[in-house]
Amino acid sequence: MTLQITALLISLCLIAPSLLLFFAKNEKVKNMPRERIIGSILTLASFAWAGLQGYTLLKEDFTSIARILPYAVPIVAIASCAFMDYLFTRGLGFALCLLSTQYLNQLFAADPSARQLASIAGYIAIITGMFLVGQPWILRKGIEICREQDKWRKIIPSAFIASALIIVIIPFSS
Repeated sequence: MTLQITALLISLCLIAPSLLLFFAKNEKVKNMPRERIIGSILTLASFAWAGLQGYTLLKEDFTSIARILPYAVPIVAIASCAFMDYLFTRGLGFALCLLSTQYLNQLFAADPSARQLASIAGYIAIITGMFLVGQPWILRKGIEICREQDKWRKIIPSAFIASALIIVIIPFSS
């Protein structure tokens, strides 16, 4: 996966919550943080990618752990989809963390002119992803705040979009 494709995927993951927050007054958006179908797809894709990365990293030095991963990852992924709440929010955060890590690794190799600014935006995306995974109700609370107050409905999505633009523009400009 190239740096530009990774940047586009991160931007899509950052724009998704900004759209939810911007259209907070719509009734369908209210239940989106708990959406199970899209959340299951995001979660399963993220588990598959994380399992592949984990197996690749561990297969040489920790063979006993690496042998367990092909069996453990699908079981944990399916159990997560079956038993976790706020699946869309957690799946989006999981994907955002994985993509942002990939972005930072590729950014280091590409060495663009504004790498420091892109790195800050990448770390903001990782922190956002960790919050979405660890405290998924924050997105629901954000939707409620944006539903009640119009000023926050403009400010919060703008911050997500600004980060997404920084993440996309820097790799495409170099």
